[in-house]
Amino acid sequence: VPYKPVNLVADKGTAAGSIDLTWTDASSNETGFEIWRKSGSCSSGGNWTLVRKVTGNKELYKDTGLTSGSTYSYKVRGYKRIGNTLAS
Repeated sequence: VPYKPVNLVADKGTAAGSIDLTWTDASSNETGFEIWRKSGSCSSGGNWTLVRKVTGNKELYKDTGLTSGSTYSYKVRGYKRIGNTLAS
């Protein structure tokens, strides 16, 4: 099972309606990362939605098409695929 990424930072993107996510890859065996988002704060109601999967060893994702002035929460999860088995 890959180590979870650390130091997740969400910064206002350079374009309106965008957020730049950066993190530190703390693992050397991940297949990739899943980026999850929800509207509102982490503790607010509502469901997390899988936004994107990126390949391993990435430490940046630009989320676009967002509503300016809204609050969004993110989490990033590393995963390892071995055949049909997924470990995260």
